[in-house]
Amino acid sequence: MSVTRDYEAEFEQAAAALEAKHRTPRRPVEGDTSTDTIGGTSVFWQGRWLSSEVARSRGWVRRPAPANDHLAEWGVDLDGLERPARPSRFSAAELWDMEFPPVAWVVPDYIAAGLTLLVGAPKLGKSWLALDLCRAVAEGGYVLGDRHCSQGSALYAALEDNPRRLKDRLRKVCARKPSDALTIWTEMRMLDDGGLTDLRRWIETASNPRLIVIDVLNKVRSAQGRTEAPYAYDYRSVTPLKELADEFGVAIVVVHHTRKADAGDKLEKVSGTNGLTGAADTTIILDRDGEGVTLSGRGRDVAEFDTAMEFDRDTCRWSVLGDAKEVRVSDERKAILEALAGETEPVGPNVIADVSGLTSANVRFLLHQMVKAGQVQKVGRGKYLHPDISPPNIANIANIEEAGS
Repeated sequence: MSVTRDYEAEFEQAAAALEAKHRTPRRPVEGDTSTDTIGGTSVFWQGRWLSSEVARSRGWVRRPAPANDHLAEWGVDLDGLERPARPSRFSAAELWDMEFPPVAWVVPDYIAAGLTLLVGAPKLGKSWLALDLCRAVAEGGYVLGDRHCSQGSALYAALEDNPRRLKDRLRKVCARKPSDALTIWTEMRMLDDGGLTDLRRWIETASNPRLIVIDVLNKVRSAQGRTEAPYAYDYRSVTPLKELADEFGVAIVVVHHTRKADAGDKLEKVSGTNGLTGAADTTIILDRDGEGVTLSGRGRDVAEFDTAMEFDRDTCRWSVLGDAKEVRVSDERKAILEALAGETEPVGPNVIADVSGLTSANVRFLLHQMVKAGQVQKVGRGKYLHPDISPPNIANIANIEEAGS
């Protein structure tokens, strides 16, 4: 028994399958949601996917849809999204009543959204710190010992390293194989020759972008103009990065070198002019002296800090030990402070030596250093007092000096 085939129906089915196969998928429109790589909710805003919290905090809105909005179903770019204009002129009373989102911390207390300079001497360990910052953000882990980072995408532009060296570093810094949230570049175009566009494209395509680290500045900035002032050159070199960070609410960290000359203020150790620190939101200095390594910084949203640091050669990670002044008090200085802690009246070096068990000569030397560091009070001639004890009045000081003479 022969069966008559319905060729017309088969043709229609094949045509429908072919059409479905080659049909352009629907372009996401503002407000679409999806599940991101870590199980959170992402929302489509300004032509890219962002975490819903980021979109809400920025107040991004939708432009009224045109009459042919249905064309978006077929992938037609309607350019229907816009970011609201940022107000720049208002009365003091209006500013008083404004509400702003809290500081967007990438590394709490150290790095906020915006442009940060990370400056240090060559071979001190800036690149280890830079890689660890990116690792912590990409995996939503800890950095600097106890600072927890919210998870997001991170880009590390390691422009002075090659893939082999970076692989070795990754295996030391990362406890496990990193996810796709961490992107690494070993080459990059100059900022004014497409590099800024490349960074923008990465931000627009990454899932929840939070951190970009460029290591180092001199690899991406163009040469100074023949008639260009040094300050203007430095300011121009990093301003586009500052603007990009502000536009997208991400943190951009630029690694740079210190100058060789000593400076009273650590921020003056930045190689170049104040144009760099003036354009950046935050400047952080990784520095070493005779008493160890410190991480110091200040910024527009970052309170000034000066912390003692320790580098773990097994994990190749930096950790904060605490406030530099407190950590740098040596055991011998601690013994002097403990000896003074029980005294309510100023005493001389011999008394301190007897109580502390240190030699009188050593005590005299250390007291001189501790007075300059503000760790001990010098009251009268050759008399000392614990820094937490209020000094006696002038009449008593005269009596103390007379008794000690």
